[in-house]
Amino acid sequence: MQVTKTIISTLAGLSLLISWLIPHHYNPWLTSDSEFLAFIAVLLLSPLLFNAKIALPRISIFIALCALIPIIQWAFGVIFFLGDAVIVSSYLLGLATAIMLGHNFAANENARNHAYLGLASILIIGSVISTWLAFRQWLQFDSGFNSFSAYIPPNSGYRPFANFGQPNNLATLLCMGLASVWYLFERHLIRRIAGSLLAVFLICGVTLTQSRTPWVGSFFVLVWWAWKSRFISPRLSWLSLIAWITLYVVLILSLPTVTDYLRVGEVDLAGHAQAFERLGLWQQFSLAVIDGPWWGYGWNQVSVAQLAMSNVFPVAQMTNSSHNILLDLLVWNGPIVGMIMISVIGVWICRLGYSARNQETIFGLMAVGFVLIHGMLEYPLCYAYFLLPVGFLLGLSNGELAQPITSPLLRFKWATIPNVTLPHVAFASFLVLSAGCIAWIGQEYSNLDKNYRAQKVVEQNTAKPLSTEAHAILLTQLRDRLRLKHSDPAARMTAQQLDWTRNVAYRYPQIANLYHYAAALALNNQPTKAQLELTNLRALYGETVYTNALNQLEALEKQTSTLSTPLMQNQKPCRNHRKHTHCHSVIQ
Repeated sequence: MQVTKTIISTLAGLSLLISWLIPHHYNPWLTSDSEFLAFIAVLLLSPLLFNAKIALPRISIFIALCALIPIIQWAFGVIFFLGDAVIVSSYLLGLATAIMLGHNFAANENARNHAYLGLASILIIGSVISTWLAFRQWLQFDSGFNSFSAYIPPNSGYRPFANFGQPNNLATLLCMGLASVWYLFERHLIRRIAGSLLAVFLICGVTLTQSRTPWVGSFFVLVWWAWKSRFISPRLSWLSLIAWITLYVVLILSLPTVTDYLRVGEVDLAGHAQAFERLGLWQQFSLAVIDGPWWGYGWNQVSVAQLAMSNVFPVAQMTNSSHNILLDLLVWNGPIVGMIMISVIGVWICRLGYSARNQETIFGLMAVGFVLIHGMLEYPLCYAYFLLPVGFLLGLSNGELAQPITSPLLRFKWATIPNVTLPHVAFASFLVLSAGCIAWIGQEYSNLDKNYRAQKVVEQNTAKPLSTEAHAILLTQLRDRLRLKHSDPAARMTAQQLDWTRNVAYRYPQIANLYHYAAALALNNQPTKAQLELTNLRALYGETVYTNALNQLEALEKQTSTLSTPLMQNQKPCRNHRKHTHCHSVIQ
């Protein structure tokens, strides 16, 4: 029995490890392989709960109920595509399951210790390999793409990202790896020299990413350590911790000089430190929450909120996230439901932090803290390979809550909610349905991916598109995205067809999609609406893109001669802001 548990745990760990290391990031779903592997890791661990009673923590019930929100939003037309509702609900149910797994593992001291040790080991292995890959990318050792490492072209300006495709995600993993090194050091499982070598190597990797998130993370570690170190009599002294952070600062300051000396690129540290492009997005989406619908714009539809605000508070940066998890929740769910979710989860996490008293929970919440800090600046929690491990660590901490909280604020009212024991049959049924859903989604995506690649080949060799298209029942958002890509705007479109075109363009507001919708409106005698879509293009992508799109529409107008009113007759600049590229208005 113990051998079986070890094998299952090892397979789950390998699945999670590979999700961080797999180099394949292709359209139409860039991280599909990594996402599937992270879910498989949770599925593999789940059968280990069947040898005892399965406790269903209250927070898992709350998150599972939240998983109904996307389905309800789709049913009422807030979310455009069933596929988005299915994917979001799957991620929320996956998070609830990961928390439940951690909670039940914590009930047994031996299982709890093995869980912490296993995850810390996986984090260290993944961090070390990823740092090695980052060094190869920085030094430009790879001459081209291979099956194990993503390739960065020389002098491209890209920062090393290992196989994540995103330097900030790599930095977050490495910070979690550093927390894991500290944990094993405190457990006397690695010696001082080995721990120091690992820490130096990983800090060098964090430096190479040039990510600003670890700067905030360093401050978090100091505060967390000042608060919690008194409970555990740590081996790591205050002086040593400050020395490690000082080393990180020195490496950051020396990176431009070293990079220039080795002639492996350029590093503009001052310009990078002064870039605050997220502030405009936060202002824009704050307005979207204030002025938007009470029940939100729908999960995964931040782009819809951005387009709604483009002419009110334009920001020339198309995004699918507000780059702040709290704002995302408010945009997706509206101020009422969003604030309820933020309050419940926030109080729960604060309660876990207040209760942390041993090495395990302090390590687990430190690792979680790095991801949450990143989540306040970007969107790592949108990736299952971060979301599910975070849920597992939070579940482990939740399972260790043994003493009552003395703070009235943090007590909330959890004690009044009865504990729930999940029947084995119910959990087994859930796992079977989950495995079936993952397999179904995987098969659909495989077909969509093949269709996408086939269309790319056709585009490169002939002007004639393929007549066949991939069918999908669940991944409707990706199916319709590909369908729009390989269709042309036409005259005499029905209102339903125009609405469908709008939904796809607003869900995926790339230049081609927004132009497609504007052209469809123009060809169907709706020049005013077409002009409004052109102003959205200008707000997101600038004057050059807008001018090119307008010229293409004029050429299309001359070819078809179907418009009753020429577009240019409706184009007049705002008298007060003639020179502002984002301040033109349409005057009838």
